[in-house]
Amino acid sequence: MKKKIIENTLSSIPANTFKKVLLVPEYKTGIAADEIRTADETGLASEGDCTYDAVISINALHKFENSKKALCEIHRVLKSGGSFFACLKPYDSFRTELKELFDVNSYRTDGGWAYFEAQKKERM
Repeated sequence: MKKKIIENTLSSIPANTFKKVLLVPEYKTGIAADEIRTADETGLASEGDCTYDAVISINALHKFENSKKALCEIHRVLKSGGSFFACLKPYDSFRTELKELFDVNSYRTDGGWAYFEAQKKERM
């Protein structure tokens, strides 16, 4: 099951190379990037503002104690227009929180999991 979740998440990521990618949490993904870093919920705070072209989160966000804070941190570390790819066990408030910070380009569910790709919204 875990392999399928990882494959489904990664299948939505374009083949182009990102310069800087942050994985939350660490997975061996095979994603092409000039630099790949990893962080957990607490490690996001140590990352610089507007640093990453993409953040990939596989089966992690719903496990964070404060998913709204995690989304805010992911938003903060993404460059303008940066991409956020993730899979998680969906719950209603998460979709609302996600849409406050990101433009959701794709969102699908499969077997109790939600997979999405979104781009950072600029805060007003």
